[in-house]
Amino acid sequence: MALLERAGDTVGADRAGRTAAGLEATRRRLDAGGASLLRLERGTTGGRIVLAVGDPERATHVLTHVPGTTAGWDTVPGDLARVEATRAAARAVAPGGSVAAVLWTGYDAPPDLLAAADPGAARAAAGTCGTSRTVCGPDTTGRCT
Repeated sequence: MALLERAGDTVGADRAGRTAAGLEATRRRLDAGGASLLRLERGTTGGRIVLAVGDPERATHVLTHVPGTTAGWDTVPGDLARVEATRAAARAVAPGGSVAAVLWTGYDAPPDLLAAADPGAARAAAGTCGTSRTVCGPDTTGRCT
């Protein structure tokens, strides 16, 4: 980041700082235990992270938090806090059942609210294998189940 700032690339330095904050929050959550990183990708618009708290393969209940169009690496710390709070609330109303929570950020979100309201965009997003796989779990062939 410092090199980018010295070179005058404040946009690049800002993006690097946001990415570092999101990755650091992810590392801290993984280090705390009880979480697993299902996917991590870099990307031109900020990358993608899929992180499970609990075991989505064995849990009785699985919830998925997918932040909206303004989400990015800089929102990961807050998104993780929401995932933890939602999981705690779900555990409170589902005694005896195990609960896993998945944070899925960095998907190809619509650029604005008007585009998000288009039914075609919703159908396209629902048809992506990635979301189904995270919620349902991959079979042994890697296909969506």
